[in-house]
Amino acid sequence: EGGFVDWKKKGHEKFIETLRSLIPLLEGDLLHAKALEYLIDYDVLMKNYLIVLDNAAILKNYYPKIYQQIKPKIQGILYYIICEKGFEKIGLIYTLQILNQFTEAIPVSPYVTEFILDLTQKLHRIGMLKESIQLLEAYFQRSEVKLTTDKQHDMVLQLLDFYVKSGNQRKALE
Repeated sequence: EGGFVDWKKKGHEKFIETLRSLIPLLEGDLLHAKALEYLIDYDVLMKNYLIVLDNAAILKNYYPKIYQQIKPKIQGILYYIICEKGFEKIGLIYTLQILNQFTEAIPVSPYVTEFILDLTQKLHRIGMLKESIQLLEAYFQRSEVKLTTDKQHDMVLQLLDFYVKSGNQRKALE
């Protein structure tokens, strides 16, 4: 279990490096999931959050039950990255890719809502209108999203604007 390991113990870095190189060989085996969980625990402590998200995406796709156990941890990491403006450092498209992988884990808060609105505006400006609409819809439609009236208004107006710009009059009228 990752929580009981002395991560700084001499030789542990070599073990982690070896484990990372063995991950592809373990694919399809339950040891694969355990190794990924171990690496996720290690990378969380070392604040290697993008590596954590990469490994979590593998768990989500191949071991959904195990992913459900770490989903709160992923939600916390996404919130941390958003609050620390980490996504601004990795680029719009990579940020979109990550958020699309973890739409169900995007944290809910007024700050995150502002981040999503800003991100989708930037994506729209670089010609990614369809992707902007998809991300806004995914965030807006989550049942646990409880936005203030002002935030709902902002999100609806932005969606309406994007629907009109994309030529989707039916969605704009809804």
